[in-house]
Order: sequence, then C-alpha cells, then structure tokens
Amino acid sequence: MKKINYLDGFSGYGGFHLALDRAGFQFDKTYFSEIDKFAIANYTYNYPNSIYAGSIKDVPRNGIVEKLDLFTFGWPCQDNSIAGKRKGQQPNTRSGLLYNAVEVIDKFRPRIFIAENVEGLRSVRQGIDFVESFKVLSFLNSNCPQYDIEMQLLNTRSVLPQNRMRLYFIGHPRGNGGRKVFPITENDFLDNKSRSNKKEVHNVAQAMTANQFDSWNGNFIIEANTKKGYKIAQENDTINLARMNSLTRRGRIGKGIANTLDTKCEQGVFKGNSIRRLTPIECERLQGLPDNFTKHGIFTGIIKEISDRQRYKLTGNGVSATLVEIIAKKILPLFND
Repeated sequence: MKKINYLDGFSGYGGFHLALDRAGFQFDKTYFSEIDKFAIANYTYNYPNSIYAGSIKDVPRNGIVEKLDLFTFGWPCQDNSIAGKRKGQQPNTRSGLLYNAVEVIDKFRPRIFIAENVEGLRSVRQGIDFVESFKVLSFLNSNCPQYDIEMQLLNTRSVLPQNRMRLYFIGHPRGNGGRKVFPITENDFLDNKSRSNKKEVHNVAQAMTANQFDSWNGNFIIEANTKKGYKIAQENDTINLARMNSLTRRGRIGKGIANTLDTKCEQGVFKGNSIRRLTPIECERLQGLPDNFTKHGIFTGIIKEISDRQRYKLTGNGVSATLVEIIAKKILPLFND
C-alpha cells in the first residue's frame, strides 16, 4: 500500500496506532493529539517519529498542512458511561469534545475515520446523544450528509479475556462508494487468531505474571456479594476491588475473565484463599499491548519510568489493540483501491 498521513486523536497510549502497525499500514507522516502529560510522554517514547498536534481543539489550527488519509479517535466517555454522571455530550462536558473531533473531520476530510465510545452512549439521555452522534458524524457542519457511517457494538472478550463493550463507528466520504467494513464476524476473530504469531492471551490465568500472590490488605476472600446473592469465587476469577460489596453488576465476579478495566484498574484475581490486584503488565495484556508498553515516557527530553498509578490510568483509558487490529485489517484494502 502507499504511505498515508495519519492523525491519532485522543491518542492515549496509542492503541489505534499499534493496531494499524500490526495490520500492515505504512505511514508518511503521523500526528497525535492528547492533553494528558503522561500519555503524551508515553506516546512520544513509543512513537518518536510522530508529531504532537496539541489538544483536539487546537488541531485544526496547529500546523497540519498535509491531507489526512486516516483519523482515529475514541472521544471521552466519562459523561456517557454508566459509571459516570450521565450528563451526555453537552457543552462543557468531556464527552462533548466529539464536536471538536467533528471539526477536525470537517477541515481535513480524511478518506476514512474510525471512532470509538462506550456502550452507554446508546442509553444516555434516553438515546438522544446516540442519534446525535450519528447525525453529527454524518453531516459534520452542513445541511447535507458528508459521510456514510457504519457502526457495530464489539466486545474485547471476543479476542481477549476482558469484558469490554464498545461502539465503533467508521466514516466513508459520501458518494465514494467505499466497501463496507462491518460487520465484524466470528470468522474475522478466528482468522485473526490463526494468522497471529504473537503470544495469545485467552484467559486471565494466561495473563498472569510470575508475581507472588499476596493477600489484599491482609484479608482472605472466598466469596463476594452480587445482585443475586453470594457467589463463590473460583481460582483465576476476578472481582472489582473498589466495589466488593456492591449489589450492582459492577461489583460482580468475572468468571475467568476481567471485568471492564477502568482508569484505576482496581481488579483483583483469586488464588486459593487470597486475592491480589492485577499488575500493570497484566492490564496491558488484557488490552492486547506488549509487556511494559506503558512503562516509559519522555518528559522534556528525558526518559523516565511512569508510576503504576498512571500506567493503570493509561491502560483503562485505552482501546483494545487486538480488537482494533481486526478492524484495521478490513480497512487496509480500502487504501489499495
């Protein structure tokens, strides 16, 4: 394929970029947009040739002069998530930054864009913002549709041992007759596994490092409270440590898989009578990242290690690279047409 110009919006640790690399994309110039200093430092370390384009609000005015072929972004989900305050994509909310991403699309008119957000977008504000997302991504700032939009709800669990439901949107310029990418099917998941040469992680036990199992806060736990009562935890089950006594589904035990990683990655894994927190490396594996992908950053020209706290935040905020790789492989032929 020919080399393309690429912008990674709300880039985080660069999960989209990693997936595109694995899928075989080749780049002329790459840009990334982010405001978190640890994410910027980590991205700069992993992708030293990428050009920092500022915040998403600044991108349209920040010196990108080339035509962008591909734009990826997972816009902030805090106000859409069932774990958040459910304000929706209103002005002055984090999730409202979708409209700034649309401004980027409107200016650069990429050949393809991929967007991602939480499943909760479908229900926030009685579904109004879900419909609005389709409308704004399609119409941009015009009275006529500018992009055709595909959408599919996908679960990381199809390829990795983490229950993580996410909505993926793909935009094609209207009238270009671009071939469809969705739906991603079970055959795509199986095909990805058969062609993969990297170590596969199919259950939490495989994601475990050699670290010793220690009792969490000195407590021994063999059962957890759930909406349906008490459920016995088996070895290699996981539990949300922040909500161990919760009666809602966010406190449930994950049977051999991890529940959705959040920005604190407060999940424990059972071993015998003990439970311990997942390590940063284990969380990276559950997102399809190489070991220690979030460990280092470049801060004012100096390579430094990133704290575990910030590594958990980076991991919980990111996209699942293995899942995005499957989407990227189906998009790749579009750039050869």
